[in-house]
Amino acid sequence: MQREPLIIYLIIIIILLPLLLTPPGAAAMGIVSGETEPVDIYFFWGEVCPYCDLAKPFLEEITSLNPQVTVHAFEVYNNAQNRDLFFNFCEAYGIEPQAVPTFFIAERSWIGYNDTIRDEMSRVVAQCLASPCQSPGRELLAPIFEQESDPTADSVMIMTPTPQERAQNEDTEQTRGFLSGGYMTYALMIIGGVFVVGLLIRIIGRVVMYK
Repeated sequence: MQREPLIIYLIIIIILLPLLLTPPGAAAMGIVSGETEPVDIYFFWGEVCPYCDLAKPFLEEITSLNPQVTVHAFEVYNNAQNRDLFFNFCEAYGIEPQAVPTFFIAERSWIGYNDTIRDEMSRVVAQCLASPCQSPGRELLAPIFEQESDPTADSVMIMTPTPQERAQNEDTEQTRGFLSGGYMTYALMIIGGVFVVGLLIRIIGRVVMYK
């Protein structure tokens, strides 16, 4: 009967370890370990659009942290082909073409950019990385890539990070997580770590006593 607490402690440790080993902010940015599915983000933007500029760092970061994510960016103010494509996307997704930025991921769409939209897109990206998502965008883009073997930045701008940029983002991920709202997460990790260490000490002490 004296060995039952040891089993309980080991179960608690097994449950806590995955939580303690998960980098802060990883889930919020859509980071998924293991094999992932390709995800396309369709980003319609315009020059001199402040909310479009606010969205670009997020899109660059999420592609850097997730190699399987590709952002297809289309400037619509100065490119008639991109405007037509924007209208086609809106029709396919069942929304009115209102303003930029407008984003399409899987079967979801967002107009504008703020923290709520950023978090929603991160969750959808994480879901699609874990499990394949249907996207009307792939069929809509097919004719463009068939006509242009080497699309220019005026027609299709694909945001993909270089290996150096991706490595740099991975090296600074812990700092980014701490500075972007990870205070509570780190506090919980420290408390959990102390608890686990305490359990391990008690287990070792009991094992020594049994011997």
